Amino acid sequence: MYLSCENQFKVKGVVFMLRGEALNWWDSVAVAEDHANVPITWARFKDLLYDYYYPKTMKDMKEAEFLHFSHGTLTVAQYERKFTELSCFARELIPTEAMKIKRFVKGLRKGIRGPVDLQRPATYAEAVRGTLIMDNDVSNSVQPLVEVGSSSGVKRKVSPAYADQPFRAPQRPAQQQGLPPVCPSCQKRQAGQCWTGNRGCFRCGREGHFARECSMTAANTQRLGQRATPTVSTQGGTDLVHNVPAYVLFDLGSSHTFISTAFVRQATLELEPLGFLLSVSTPSGSVLIASQMVRAGELSFDNQTLEARLIQLDMRDFDVILGMDWLATNQANINCSKREVSFQLPSGRSFTFKGVSGGVPRAVSALKARRLLYNGAWEYLASVVDISVTPPSIDSAHVVKVFSDVFPEDLQGLPPIRELDFCIDLLPGTAPISKAPCRMAPVELKELKAQLEELLDKGFIRPSVSPWGAPVLFVKKKDGSMRLCVDYRELNKVTTKNRYPLPRIDELFDQLEGARVFSKVDLRSGYHQLRIKDADIPKTAFKTRYWHFEFSVMSFGLTNAPEAFMDLMNRVFKEFLDMFVIVAFLGHIVTREGIAVDPAKVEEVSGWPRPRTVTEIRSFLGLAGYYRRFVQDFSRLAAPLTQLTRKNATFAWSDGCEKSFQD
Repeated sequence: MYLSCENQFKVKGVVFMLRGEALNWWDSVAVAEDHANVPITWARFKDLLYDYYYPKTMKDMKEAEFLHFSHGTLTVAQYERKFTELSCFARELIPTEAMKIKRFVKGLRKGIRGPVDLQRPATYAEAVRGTLIMDNDVSNSVQPLVEVGSSSGVKRKVSPAYADQPFRAPQRPAQQQGLPPVCPSCQKRQAGQCWTGNRGCFRCGREGHFARECSMTAANTQRLGQRATPTVSTQGGTDLVHNVPAYVLFDLGSSHTFISTAFVRQATLELEPLGFLLSVSTPSGSVLIASQMVRAGELSFDNQTLEARLIQLDMRDFDVILGMDWLATNQANINCSKREVSFQLPSGRSFTFKGVSGGVPRAVSALKARRLLYNGAWEYLASVVDISVTPPSIDSAHVVKVFSDVFPEDLQGLPPIRELDFCIDLLPGTAPISKAPCRMAPVELKELKAQLEELLDKGFIRPSVSPWGAPVLFVKKKDGSMRLCVDYRELNKVTTKNRYPLPRIDELFDQLEGARVFSKVDLRSGYHQLRIKDADIPKTAFKTRYWHFEFSVMSFGLTNAPEAFMDLMNRVFKEFLDMFVIVAFLGHIVTREGIAVDPAKVEEVSGWPRPRTVTEIRSFLGLAGYYRRFVQDFSRLAAPLTQLTRKNATFAWSDGCEKSFQD
């Protein structure tokens, strides 16, 4: 109500509402302010209130709690309530509703996060409503066992539907509750079959052999080579899926046909939306959610190619599970005793597929292996590596788990205020420079819009009305993606150069002498972790078709960016420099044997196209000169090219220049 008042009445209105401890605090503050002859304006009142009840340390603590808050074991209602409470303390981290939705979904449990994210909620209310619906579906599909007690003190786990029913021990037939019945042949009480007068085997009942010689014993079963195999192994086989070998299971208990996520990546198959969310209950009781499929999967059985709609599922034991929908379409008949699957296709063709029988690998003990080696047996040492296993991610490292706030997946917003800001000092008398935006193809415009939205969401850029303006363009990366670059060449020409010393690579490497263990820490989005001085932000403005923007954090392409970043790193590691930390730029491989140039950088130099202008020669010499430490007589080899860069020199590409360039 007081917000509609004039500023001069807001303080009086709030003070009138204070009670108890808050009123006592205000009385002491008012006296101190009166002695200092400082007028208490509305802005001053808010600063005093925040400094006492919401200091910066508490704000940072609440923001950290918000960033690491997750669903966990809470219910959806509890999670939403706590999320809303913490979001009040982190408004700078979620300035838009889209960022609030993204943070809400990111904190959900793994089983719910994916389906909710696929719904692409447009508002926060839709995200909460979709989460409640998905959590209710998962809860209804899985009924956890509850633990109940009995009169004997033994606890058991049963379904909730039977938790209130009394436990009854299994009852034996009436004749087994007392003494065994009397056998009519031998007149003795026996619980099982009477073998008196039977000359056959006591194990199988057949005549002609004794029980110790019976083929039904475990020893003779192994002797005959009839070993039991897991049921799953007799139902599967290795087939080709899109010409890639796959382990396939014919499953009569599955209503749909599935393909594993790992195999989709291995075979680089194209996925399409399923059109709906499919909830799959596994034998272990867990629930998996499927939302994508391979529409026309090609399955090859004995030179016979069949099609199947394969639903992607995160499973591990099999690459493909052929369910009842596919088996019924192809009129499959499974012969379990022969481990065969016969197909009668709608086209009239028929064929039979033979499954595999998974055997148990034979192993020898260490003592037996020693005897075999003593008798002259050959020994082969082999190592089996599962190439399908995903290598451990950095998130599995213990230090990453302990310091999760230091290793975020991505920067959540603007970096904190540091003792150093990036400055752009101009030459005296410089006027603002503005260039027209570059022309872009439709594909580049689409990528530009997406990258601008991402930078806006993070707060790295903001709309601008600055008289400055630089054009933007795209540079293609090695992986095929496009990097947004701002052409700051005109701004760099009028910028006073920062003479902060960059590291000398030879001095840094000399400090590594004697070291045997190395570890590397690469800073994620390093340039974007340094703010730009407020007065210099308008100078970074750039023009696009969609809007005029300016950077709030240090951008690539600015002339003093490497020096400012080096200054920041030296300040951060000041206490540890030259003890066990050195700060360097990438491009070398350091091992206990010595220092080598990164092969990728060597390839970049060797693959450099022949220079056609003086500028291109300078660029080539600048890149190659960085590795002159590793090239003997570098100055002598580069002399013919260096002469072309001299003032008033005629650009004539001679045989000596060609030899210098190739060497």
